[in-house]
Amino acid sequence: MKQEYIPLDEFPNKSNEGMLNDEGTSSSGLSTRTRSLELFDNMEESGSFPKVERKIQSLLDELAEVLFQSKQPNDLTRIRKAIAEQLQLWCQACQENADLYRSQQRKLKSRWDSQTDILSQIESTKASLAEVHKAEEISNLKTSITHLDEEIQILQEKLAIVTNQRNTLVKRLQTYDNLEKKKALSMEDRLLTLQEQYDAHANVSSLEKRMEVLKKREDLLRLMVGQALPGMQFFQRLIHQIQAVETKLISILGPTSLSEAALPPLTDVQRTSVLSLLTSTLHSLESARQIADSNTWKPIIVCLELEIVYFENMLTAITSTPVSS
Repeated sequence: MKQEYIPLDEFPNKSNEGMLNDEGTSSSGLSTRTRSLELFDNMEESGSFPKVERKIQSLLDELAEVLFQSKQPNDLTRIRKAIAEQLQLWCQACQENADLYRSQQRKLKSRWDSQTDILSQIESTKASLAEVHKAEEISNLKTSITHLDEEIQILQEKLAIVTNQRNTLVKRLQTYDNLEKKKALSMEDRLLTLQEQYDAHANVSSLEKRMEVLKKREDLLRLMVGQALPGMQFFQRLIHQIQAVETKLISILGPTSLSEAALPPLTDVQRTSVLSLLTSTLHSLESARQIADSNTWKPIIVCLELEIVYFENMLTAITSTPVSS
């Protein structure tokens, strides 16, 4: 069951859990750098987009550098927005490829219909040709001629009448023979032409297999886009909430206070307020990470782990800062 998203401000204050250990990893024991390297390992079958994915990876590395090496903290908003924009581009690319696969399927379907129609014509022509060869009229005429020949020998007095009948029937036979021969030749030529047309292109079975592959790719990409869009909305809301927390911290500690080295001495009231805000924020981030884990939003999981470590470090720094008189 997927977890429901809860805004940062609605979480109750809890004591900090999951502080960094001596080796710079979270309490889960998973290095955020290692997890970021695994983001796009399983996307080959759906048609990945290396340029966008490498850009996302680069932004994640840059975010980690800014958060943990105290370099240009003012770039946090830019980096977070850039990550969101790249994820949106990735979704759009998936959508465009899915539409392309659908277009290719339609073209193959048209060719499939054409080949199927040719097959139908071939079968119909074969059936008609078989009927021509089995026509009973030719057999009946030949039988009548044989009977008349026998009657000529027996009934000499009726020779003239029988001869006329025979001549008439012979002419009819010749007429039928000529017509049927022409019809048979025409049908044989038609059959040969249709067979050549069919053999000149991919057969129906091959087209069906290619259509099936394209349909699977389209379905997979559309599924990935459908799964990624909620993650995008979730990540954008999270960015706004983190920025709101930082604004509150700056209002309490001063404009340069987000760097650990620049923390000013705090009064007891300031210290209590900041610790409460950081503890609540960490609890909210942990819950958000569980939601991302349950939905397999890998880039967002890495971002959340970086933010958690960043706020845990700040909490540690605030805890060790002496109280100002």
